[in-house]
Amino acid sequence: MKVNMNDYLDRNKTEKKKESVIDVIKKHKRKIDKKIERSHSMNNDMEL
Repeated sequence: MKVNMNDYLDRNKTEKKKESVIDVIKKHKRKIDKKIERSHSMNNDMEL
């Protein structure tokens, strides 16, 4: 039973790490998207 429990706990930790990495990537992508959006809006303002 101890071996099974360790396997379960390790798997759970690994899943949390994967989720946190995915969250970091999503946050970074949002930042990039915002920067791109700002640059497009600045370009549009300059054209006017």
